[in-house]
Amino acid sequence: MVRREDNPAGRYRDEEDFDWRSRRRGREARKAEKKRAPLMLRLLSWLGVILFCFVAGYLGTSWMMGFLNTRFLQKDNRVENRQELEAFTEKERSRPVPVSSGQKLDVQQLSLKLYHLKNGGLAEETRRFVSHAQEDNIRDAVHAVLVLSGIETAETGVRVLHVFRGADTVFLDLSGAFAQALAKLGQRNSQFLITGIVRTMQDNFPPIVKVRFLIDGAVASAGAPVDLTVPWQLPRS
Repeated sequence: MVRREDNPAGRYRDEEDFDWRSRRRGREARKAEKKRAPLMLRLLSWLGVILFCFVAGYLGTSWMMGFLNTRFLQKDNRVENRQELEAFTEKERSRPVPVSSGQKLDVQQLSLKLYHLKNGGLAEETRRFVSHAQEDNIRDAVHAVLVLSGIETAETGVRVLHVFRGADTVFLDLSGAFAQALAKLGQRNSQFLITGIVRTMQDNFPPIVKVRFLIDGAVASAGAPVDLTVPWQLPRS
């Protein structure tokens, strides 16, 4: 036997009162659901809050880092763009190294054999250079060969732009004026000059035995007195 209090309808005066209160609660629930914001609007609101927090944090961090840099770091040691970096590097290179009385500079030097164009042939000369990274040493050696050969001067505009190494091959990237200088030398003297550069590389920077010549960062086009589209290598003895 079911008692009255176990029946939900028993909590009300009669069945009609139970049905009326049930319908009332249903209407109130539907009204509350209508009052809630649409799902998309709620999502957009949350995204707006997250975006605001992110922007505020980013701006606050940037302001704090700028304040710390201005307050605690020296401006002389900071660079903010490429021009300032180049100026700072040049300043550091030209800064004299202080040497106290009786102190000797521990600068490593190396002797390089240079083969350069002279009187329609090749001449050998030994010069000493300050030791750097091998790519820088190669650049210095090629620069010296071009100067001794009368190719690299202020008037010709011939310059070594970049030096790259790969196994037994070195890539020499030269300015466009180099090809023009070779055209003025003619085929025979151009061959001597190229041979001198290759021999300078082979004798001083093993295991390098091949040289690839680039003009302004690209493989030279045909038409020069010598073929610069292929790697140059001395004949094996």
